[in-house]
Amino acid sequence: MKKNQQPVFLAIALGVIFGLTACENPAPTSFTVPENANKSLQKSNTPPLIASNEQFPLTNITKLEPFKHSTGAFELLVPQGWTISDRLEGGKLAVSWVDPTKNAVISVEMFATPVSASQEDLLKVDRDFIKLEFGEFPDFFIEQPITQKDGSLLTIWGYSFTKEKQSAKAVINRYLQQKEQKTIIVSVGFLEQHFDQLNAPLAQVVNSLQVNPAVKLSQPEPAPK
Repeated sequence: MKKNQQPVFLAIALGVIFGLTACENPAPTSFTVPENANKSLQKSNTPPLIASNEQFPLTNITKLEPFKHSTGAFELLVPQGWTISDRLEGGKLAVSWVDPTKNAVISVEMFATPVSASQEDLLKVDRDFIKLEFGEFPDFFIEQPITQKDGSLLTIWGYSFTKEKQSAKAVINRYLQQKEQKTIIVSVGFLEQHFDQLNAPLAQVVNSLQVNPAVKLSQPEPAPK
């Protein structure tokens, strides 16, 4: 199957591609963008693709609830009812949440940073990885980084895909920041046609992130037999 025929979306933190499905949506809930937000969500500067909501149902967020990782490394608000995947391997923590329609994803990555590496060095490595892994996807794009109020660097990137002869565009807002000797990346992915409905709740999510860079990211010792 060709890439432009795959009904896929992305969880970049875990390198997982997952399919889009239909899902009945509950009634919309009102959210507002946080005042003086340190991070802002943005659309891409590429031409929009507007597809049928029957093929690509709206991701509707009805409630945000607090989540604190078991290691104490970070905490944030996440949408209620989303499916979590939690992985700690080789000193890298990667946690993602996927909505029931599989049309949106949130992910947090955290790992130790070499002392000599600057935030700009890390950003270049991250952008090169995105280009290498997804550069051949249809209509792939990656925009110039945008410095946020909290010093994090936002990369907006994405691609288009087709499902049952209708095309849609996946957009990922990816925020990279270096704190002490840790690199933290929080990403939110969505269908661009749903941006207006998701902007406020996802802005609350990314701006709620609190990190404890002093936490050591190592796997727990196995329990004695």
